[in-house]
Amino acid sequence: MSADLIGSVLQAAGSAVGKVFLIGMVGYLSVLYPKENPLMPCEMVGRISRITFNLLTLPLIFSTIASTVSLDTLSYLWFVVVGGFVILFLSYFIATALERLPFFRIENRVDFQALRIAATFPNIVALPVLIFPALCEYEVVYDAFSELDEGASVDEKYKDCVEQSNTMIFTYFFSWSLVFWTFGNQVLVSAGETKQKQNGIALEDVAASSEDNAPETWQDGLVNGLRNVFTSTGFIAMFIGFITASIIPLQEALYEPSGALRFMGSAIESLANASPPLSTMVVAASLVVNSPNVRTVRDLLESSRHTGMGGSDDASYSVDEGDRDTHEQVTADVLPERQTTMRRLRSNITRSSAAALSTVRSPSFRLYAWFITSRLLITPAVVCALLVGLDCSGFLADINPLSKLVLLLNAALPGALIVVVVTKTRELKETASVLAKVYLPTYMLSILTISFWASVGLFISIPDSGGSSFC
Repeated sequence: MSADLIGSVLQAAGSAVGKVFLIGMVGYLSVLYPKENPLMPCEMVGRISRITFNLLTLPLIFSTIASTVSLDTLSYLWFVVVGGFVILFLSYFIATALERLPFFRIENRVDFQALRIAATFPNIVALPVLIFPALCEYEVVYDAFSELDEGASVDEKYKDCVEQSNTMIFTYFFSWSLVFWTFGNQVLVSAGETKQKQNGIALEDVAASSEDNAPETWQDGLVNGLRNVFTSTGFIAMFIGFITASIIPLQEALYEPSGALRFMGSAIESLANASPPLSTMVVAASLVVNSPNVRTVRDLLESSRHTGMGGSDDASYSVDEGDRDTHEQVTADVLPERQTTMRRLRSNITRSSAAALSTVRSPSFRLYAWFITSRLLITPAVVCALLVGLDCSGFLADINPLSKLVLLLNAALPGALIVVVVTKTRELKETASVLAKVYLPTYMLSILTISFWASVGLFISIPDSGGSSFC
């Protein structure tokens, strides 16, 4: 691979992720500022999220599938569906295995059950539908993945690249939804209710709201989960999209320039175009709203400045600061300035070391380290190795190379916010608080990790000049 190609890949990955998180920062700050009257008040974020999904994301799901799916695309979409199931299984297994190591051991087993579900299900819609269009803007990407003829224009290649990636994303979303609603949701709610009981919080309201839907056996849970999948608006939009794509005259009427129903298809596409940036802003805003004990980010920073990160207020860090300061002042009066400076330097190093050691040993730090390592590092690394192994073995010879990038990038994303939303809507606030606590640092660090895995994904996905694979 030439140096120019490597530079182009790194530029594309870094710029795409930078664009996404810059848009996310706008949503994040809109909840905080202006301080007296924020642009997006906390109480409005949930409503805006529902509006965004139902009025903008659903049209995006439908229009993407209805306009792009054909017999040719179906020949490789099966790989995305199967790959989605495999990645979710690997995420669950890796989160479980990593927690068995002594350093990552989580003492509260109920919290671990909920956090393992959060580590299993990444945010596979809001972020990818903005990342991939940004990637497809670069020549190295749209030239590699567009299936159009050489004579196609840059705009046509870009559009083809975006449509292919969105189709794969929403096909992956089917696998994600099926596993979450048949398995993940049941475990999540069960862990939340157990934690409420442990903390002595009454569950009457929760039980009353879910009494009719609470599964008594695993068969009931499976039936309810399948019902949730097949009656969800996202699945319905996908299903209608596939039906539309299978009826060629209807597809042409909606999406051909001279089609009889082109006005309707154009309106749906206009709504769909607004979904990616607004969805990303809502995701970022939700990180502020869902964080426990958050009034503003300034409060968090001030709190961490006084108490340290993740438990520096324990006994090992509680020294008699008053006596120490008095001793240093007396010492400063009788010792030369150089000796006084050295003593203060040693004292500061000792304090910092004690605080760092206390932080590393704290349960909160182990929880953060386990979740971030599992979700952002090990899972995508295993998926990457698996994709390379299959590719080098010749099993992916007939598979669209873009599908490898879609699967790897989806495996590298931070946890889905619907996990927090489900616990909050079921009034399981204790579990929602634990989940939200790990999400903010995870999303912040994912700026770097997504850039890295996007670069790796491009390296292993882009065919060489002869059309051969990475191997």
